[in-house]
Amino acid sequence: MQTAVPRSIVQRRQAGGLLFTKTLFEPHTVLRRHTHANAYISFVRAGSYTERVGHATRRCESSSLLLHAPGETHENRFHGERVQLLRIEAVASDLLAEPAVSMTGGSIRSERASLLCHSMLRELEDPDDLTPLALQGLAYELVAALARTHRDDASRGPTWLRRIDVLLIETFADPLDLTAMARTVNVHPVHLARTFRKYRGQTVGMRLRDLRLEQACRALVQSHATVGEIAHACGFADQSHLTRLMRRRMGTSPSRFRAANSVPRR
Repeated sequence: MQTAVPRSIVQRRQAGGLLFTKTLFEPHTVLRRHTHANAYISFVRAGSYTERVGHATRRCESSSLLLHAPGETHENRFHGERVQLLRIEAVASDLLAEPAVSMTGGSIRSERASLLCHSMLRELEDPDDLTPLALQGLAYELVAALARTHRDDASRGPTWLRRIDVLLIETFADPLDLTAMARTVNVHPVHLARTFRKYRGQTVGMRLRDLRLEQACRALVQSHATVGEIAHACGFADQSHLTRLMRRRMGTSPSRFRAANSVPRR
């Protein structure tokens, strides 16, 4: 383990009292307990790490967001791959004060929020004279998207159902075992299936398929793995299984999706 701070700030820009920073952390970096004075949002573009806040531990995966309240103390242990982070810090703004306090406690996954964060990263990587204005506007959109997600979640079923949501995200590539999932939240599998469909508008299997497809799309854009390797890692039977689903749901093949969405290397 490395106890130093082998990191590099690649891009940084301030706009509207917010500081936007793209940072890279080397594998196995350890950040000992430290405190941040300001509220901030972290977006994991690539890689993963574990964060410990008090007695709670949360795993921060690629495409997840974390909200940090002012004065939060935590420690970070980065896993065995390079981690790219976007941080949005309220250095002279109260934009993040309320959401950072009310929505802290776990990582957040939202396709809308993820798209907004990727747009911020593109602004940092290819800036022009309008970049500060664009970054500020994207930050306001992000806070609104997170607030809507939080408000909607509060009325989306029993607490144990949200534990199933997290479990599906964490184990989407594994074979589905409804009985084992029900056991983790102490409910009957039939009750789990009915409640999930009532509040989520789809079956557990449909949700699992969506998660696998979302992760495959991210991997196609963000990695150089073959389509077959991605299909296997995301829980599909084989490459043709992924290809059939993408054509049926998105009207394109994995290779065409990758070609249309990958960002050219500079």
